[in-house]
Amino acid sequence: MPAGGPHLIIAGAGFLAIAAGLLLFWATAAGIGVAPFGPGARFRLDDLLGFSLRADGILVAVCAVAGFGLVALFRRLGIARFRALVAGLGALVLAIALLQFEMIARAERALGGLVSPAIGLWLVAGGALAAIAGAFVAGRRGGV
Repeated sequence: MPAGGPHLIIAGAGFLAIAAGLLLFWATAAGIGVAPFGPGARFRLDDLLGFSLRADGILVAVCAVAGFGLVALFRRLGIARFRALVAGLGALVLAIALLQFEMIARAERALGGLVSPAIGLWLVAGGALAAIAGAFVAGRRGGV
C-alpha cells in the first residue's frame, strides 16, 4: 500500500480546517463574535439539551483529533476502515455544523437579522465536507 495519496491530503486538510474553525467565531450576534468554547456562548447543542458542557465544541475537537489520528494511521487501518471511519467522523462534524447553522438561522429570524454564521463555522462545515470527500477519493482510487 502506498505511503500517501490525494485522499490523505484531502482528509488531512479537512481535519485541519475543522481544527482551525474551533479557534474562530462560529456566530456573530450584533457584531460580537461567539466562539464554541467562549464563556456564555450561545447557539450550541447545550441550549437544546440543557447542559453547560460545551458539547458541540468538544465533539468537534474530538473528531478533529481522531481524524488526524486516522490520517496518521492510514497504513495500519487499510483503505476500507479508513474510508468508513473518516466518512463517519466527517458526517458527524457536518451534522453538528448543520445543526449550528439551523440554530443560528432560527435566532436570526427571531432577532430580526442580528445573528449570522461566522467564519469558524464555515470552516468546520467545509472541513467536514473535505474529510468526507477524502474518504470517497480513497475508495475511487483504490487507496493510491
